[in-house]
Amino acid sequence: MQHMQKALEPMNRKRTEILRDSSGVTGRAILRAIRRGTRAPQKLAKYRDKGGKASAAPIAQALTGTYRQEHLFARKLAYEAWQFTLAQGEKVDGQIALPLARRKGDRALPPLKSTAQPKRRANAPGFDVRTALYYVVGLDLTQIEGLSALTALTLISAIGPGGSPFATVQKFCSWLGLCPNGKKTGARVKSSRTRRGVNRAAQALRRAAGSLHHSQGALAGFLRRRKGRLGVQAALTATAHKLARIV
Repeated sequence: MQHMQKALEPMNRKRTEILRDSSGVTGRAILRAIRRGTRAPQKLAKYRDKGGKASAAPIAQALTGTYRQEHLFARKLAYEAWQFTLAQGEKVDGQIALPLARRKGDRALPPLKSTAQPKRRANAPGFDVRTALYYVVGLDLTQIEGLSALTALTLISAIGPGGSPFATVQKFCSWLGLCPNGKKTGARVKSSRTRRGVNRAAQALRRAAGSLHHSQGALAGFLRRRKGRLGVQAALTATAHKLARIV
């Protein structure tokens, strides 16, 4: 995307000043139209998504400029590389979906409750992660406040569908490195910092905790109270610890 924008800038195309996400619905439609040979700014502006914030006039103004063959050629190469990368990503999505389909349990489960789905992002998987995980785990983990389908997928890929490697919730939280690592000398506590380490599951839970800043649930209230007392990072760790215990 940066290479495409670099090719458009010398032609006075200021697309990123109007469109925040160049890989979104409007950005992709405009790129495809330019590739087909459309040059008029007003025609290109008609490809904008109706749900977008920018109107047609500023988009047309941002797309007014000149076209040079060397820059169009560079943009063409970048576009083809981008399409190849997207195709590779689709193959990865299919490879992730295969083991989930194989591990689908044969037990009878109630129908999955329909919920309001967020707007699909450009890099979102090409299959229904929530439904696939539901039939593997037997529970809808996205019902937990702050847990998205991708966060749940990261957790299950790290700990397995049943959490069998961990005998107790305390051992699970200790493996994540989210519980206090108390160091004492006699009766005096020298330190209670959490253990350092890179754990994908713990990182996913911290991101889930960070998404609760403006929510109205109980965990969001817990996060805001801890943030006032402990600071942002410690509050995120404490909320991630609570999320881990719920999981």
